[in-house]
Amino acid sequence: MPREPTRVTIAAAVTTTPKSRSLGAFCSASKPRAAEGARVAGIPDGSNFYSSLYTALTREQVAGLYGALGWRVRKCSWVDYEVFSDWAELVIEAESPILMHGPVADLPARAEELVAPLRAAGVTFTAECYGAWPDGELLLELRS
Repeated sequence: MPREPTRVTIAAAVTTTPKSRSLGAFCSASKPRAAEGARVAGIPDGSNFYSSLYTALTREQVAGLYGALGWRVRKCSWVDYEVFSDWAELVIEAESPILMHGPVADLPARAEELVAPLRAAGVTFTAECYGAWPDGELLLELRS
């Protein structure tokens, strides 16, 4: 008599912290820090930069805008990317709009430098820069 296939259910525990509310947080949390170098002083522990990109570019192409400027780029899931510099660690995820977010040192002073590749590529975006936790006040809003 044929046997029925065994069904297996796999459950994973997910801890929700301010930094792990999205897949992007998974990408950042899964990054091999030792391979990427030491964390630069001044990069906050949590995200303080959030943006929505309205573009026909793919997440890979958006990551490539930063890679062309010397940022480190890695794929952190089947479809999402991370870009790293000495002063920022950004996740690029979702679509329609693409979301780009992460911790950035020296905000809002570096805000224009951060969005310069988007402006150069003609990407329509909105971006928000926030202050340190626990206040987390909105410091600057940018639009293209």
